[in-house]
Amino acid sequence: MKASELKRIEIRFAPTSDNLGNFDPADPNASYAYRYGRGFANAPAKPEFAPFIVNPAGIYSFQDYAVSMPLAVYDMDADPPRRLAVGYLENNASGGTVDGRFWPGGPSDDNFAASGPREWLFIFDEDYSDATPNPANQDDILIGDNMRVMYFSTFTRRNSNAWLAGHVFTHTPNRVNTTATEFTYTVPAPESGTDIEKQSVENIGVFPNPYYGFNPSETSRFSKFVTFNNLPRKATVRVFNLAGQLVRTIDKDDNSQFLRWNLLNQFNFPAASGMYVVHIDMPDLGVSKVLKVAVIQEQEVLDVY
Repeated sequence: MKASELKRIEIRFAPTSDNLGNFDPADPNASYAYRYGRGFANAPAKPEFAPFIVNPAGIYSFQDYAVSMPLAVYDMDADPPRRLAVGYLENNASGGTVDGRFWPGGPSDDNFAASGPREWLFIFDEDYSDATPNPANQDDILIGDNMRVMYFSTFTRRNSNAWLAGHVFTHTPNRVNTTATEFTYTVPAPESGTDIEKQSVENIGVFPNPYYGFNPSETSRFSKFVTFNNLPRKATVRVFNLAGQLVRTIDKDDNSQFLRWNLLNQFNFPAASGMYVVHIDMPDLGVSKVLKVAVIQEQEVLDVY
C-alpha cells in the first residue's frame, strides 16, 4: 500500500486469563482471525502441534477462520471507527507455539527467528466479519503479493503477564506528502460591521516606526514614506509637530486599509527630523486614534550645486 493509504489504527486487547493466551471468545474484543501456518508441510515439530495442522501444504498456508485472536483492530480515520479484518501466522518449528490462537512470544523468545514462535499479526484493509471469511484470504499469504495486508507486525511481550481489559495500542502512520497530495481548508467568512471596525481601531499602527533614514519598501531616494495600516474606509489623518503645529492633513476614502504619508509637509517640503503626533479621525465610526511616529531623515548631499 502507498503511505498515503495507511490508516491510523487502534488495537484493543481482550483480557487473557493466563500466560498461554487463553481468553473469553465472547469478549467484544475477541476476533475471528485468518490463521496461517509456516512449515506445515513438514512433520509436527512437537506432538501437540498435530491437531492444529489442518492444511499441510504451501509456504504460509491458510489453516482456518475462527475466534482465535484476543484483540480487535479499528480504523480510527473512519467515522465511526471501522473494525478491520485480522490474521496471524504460526510456526511449525522447535520454538513455535502452534495451538490455534494468536499469542506472541515472551521476553526470552525471538519472534522473528526462523526457529522462534513467529506469531505474526496481519491487519487487512477490509471490513471485519463475524464468522464469514473472505475467500480471497483463504489461501497462502505472501506479504509482497497480498496488497490487502495494510500492516504486518511482529512483537515480543516484555514480560509474562497476561493482557488486561482496557489495554490499547495506537499506531499513527507517517503519511508523506507527494505532488498528488491535496489539502482543503474551510475558513469562516470575514466579520464586518461597525462594531467590528470599532474594535479594529485599537490595531491601527504605522510602519516603519521609527523611520530611520529609509524604508525597505522604498524604490527611490526621492520617494520616502511611512504607512498607516488597519484604517477604515474613511479617515482624516492630521500630523502635528511637538509644538502643536499642523504639519500635514491627509484624507482617506477608499477600501484599502493602508494610507501612506510621503514625509512632506503641507507645502511639499520634507518634514524635519523629530517626533510627530498623529491624530486619526474616523467620522463614520465616531472614534479617533492618536499615534506617535519618529522621523529621522537621512543626510542630504546635493548632486548638483
